[in-house]
Amino acid sequence: RLAAMRVRRSMTIDPISNPHDHSVALMHVSRLLNSTLDPDQLLELVMDIAIEALDAERGFLMLTRPETSELSFTVARNFDRKTLVKPEFAISRSVVTQVARDGEPLLTNNALMDPRFQSQQSIVDYKLRSILCVPLTVKEEVTGVIYVDNRIRVGAFEERDRDFLVSFAHMAAVAIENARLFQRVQTNLAEAKRLKALMDNVF
Repeated sequence: RLAAMRVRRSMTIDPISNPHDHSVALMHVSRLLNSTLDPDQLLELVMDIAIEALDAERGFLMLTRPETSELSFTVARNFDRKTLVKPEFAISRSVVTQVARDGEPLLTNNALMDPRFQSQQSIVDYKLRSILCVPLTVKEEVTGVIYVDNRIRVGAFEERDRDFLVSFAHMAAVAIENARLFQRVQTNLAEAKRLKALMDNVF
């Protein structure tokens, strides 16, 4: 765990200042995502990288529940790398639902003025402006979404930011799936050891 923390400190991504920085960030991302198989640590790392690379105000990672296919908040972070609490989960559910359903990224530079969201009360209530949301996909199946926004700045994200986050989400989705599989293997191994110890005691 200490080693992983050192990796995170040494590989922070500088704020994006020109179009070439995204490709540099993706090279760093590949190494960072392979630095841990701890699911909780990985999910926070994914969100912190996305927020820092895109200079976003907030970021949310939502995963689908296998039993219901419904989206649930998994990680919520701000630009200070602090975890948000539930009252701050003020996002557009219609946006994340659409992205999860269609499997396509969504970008709006001013949600309050975007005709696509004129009927969405949450956009008005939460005064949402710049929004970028992309799907997490594994083997053509949507497993969740990454949502970042800026409630103050109009035009905070560009098309190149969308393309970056799409590429990033592909890598993140695979890393998350690998961490989940590793955790399941570890759990099954621990259960097998427990049952073996129980049988040894019986005999």
